[in-house]
Amino acid sequence: MNPKNLFSKIFLIVVGVAVGVVVSLSAKTGAQNDVVTYLEERYKQQNIPIAEITVLQESPLRLQIVIQTAGDGRTGTPDDPINFHMVEREVVLAAKKGYFVGSFSRVFVNSKGEKFPKADTPVYTDPDTLNVAPSRIADNVTKDMVSEDLNLYGMSLVNMDVSSSDGLQSLTLQVSSLSLEEANRAGPELVASLPDLIHKINAQGAQIQICRFEIRDEKGEILLNYLLDLQLHSQSWWADEKFTDTWSEGPPP
Repeated sequence: MNPKNLFSKIFLIVVGVAVGVVVSLSAKTGAQNDVVTYLEERYKQQNIPIAEITVLQESPLRLQIVIQTAGDGRTGTPDDPINFHMVEREVVLAAKKGYFVGSFSRVFVNSKGEKFPKADTPVYTDPDTLNVAPSRIADNVTKDMVSEDLNLYGMSLVNMDVSSSDGLQSLTLQVSSLSLEEANRAGPELVASLPDLIHKINAQGAQIQICRFEIRDEKGEILLNYLLDLQLHSQSWWADEKFTDTWSEGPPP
């Protein structure tokens, strides 16, 4: 074989491999940028205070998500556990849009700029979690159904709202209690009743997957900030010390 022809073939092979590597790296970088942009937009829509999302590892994809807290020290605020959970929820459900994250770490940064990293969280998904059918009932109708069956066990309803995102509904309740004693008695009963209430309404065509409620005292001070996530089978909450003193076991599953 002519040495010049051999050299030309080798050169073309090397160039082809190099181009393939560049294209592959560009595709990976584009996919990583896409998932970061997607999550940033989702968090923005839900008013979750994200300071930064960084790719720590390409394969399997590992992210670091920095959450801004209004606290000025190591003690968190009533919204922190809820935001902490919602960050995970969006990472898990991103798989439904084709964005697969292997694991992620959450870092809280307080008002002083101090950072408090948490352990890495692996991401697990299953078809039952991702493939939830959208609601067949309008939000206002679902709200009326909740209002009809909701038992506050003596506390007062300040506000209730039902909203939708991608066909899945979120129920928000703001509740007021006249006394700490009433809140400590009625709060656990309300928490325990929510799964059955929501399952009953969903069986009629609604699709409530998130329920968030707060209890405030007669002065407007928050006693409990609670979130139930039926889709991820989990719950998160913040409770005032006065509240948890008489509720030592925490909300039931």
